[in-house]
Amino acid sequence: MRIANHIRYTRGDAEVNVVAFIFTTCADACPILTHNLAQAHAELDDISHQFVSITVDPEFDTPSVLKEYMEDRSVSWPHLSGSYEEIKAIWDNFQINVTVTEIEVADNNHSKRPTILQFVYTGGISS
Repeated sequence: MRIANHIRYTRGDAEVNVVAFIFTTCADACPILTHNLAQAHAELDDISHQFVSITVDPEFDTPSVLKEYMEDRSVSWPHLSGSYEEIKAIWDNFQINVTVTEIEVADNNHSKRPTILQFVYTGGISS
């Protein structure tokens, strides 16, 4: 497993464990989520805690991309990336099914990236 900031993620005895699923090309929800997590992370000084963000786009979100994402947002908790098979095993542990649908949207660089993700949770609930 590759981790963007070269810290090995291990399960500990933290009182609070926070896991977020993100992708770095997300233009709306992920930056807001990361910002909110950074605020919560800063306020948990007196509680044993562990944060980790896990990519839902391992093909694009390499360790160097995640490291830059972390630096741009001034966050220090581990961000996990790896091969599709490694990351899918983590998604499966959380009972998350990630489906990527590519739609043609031109950004300022005129490049095309997957822009829609659908999470399917236990019981068939999706978002």
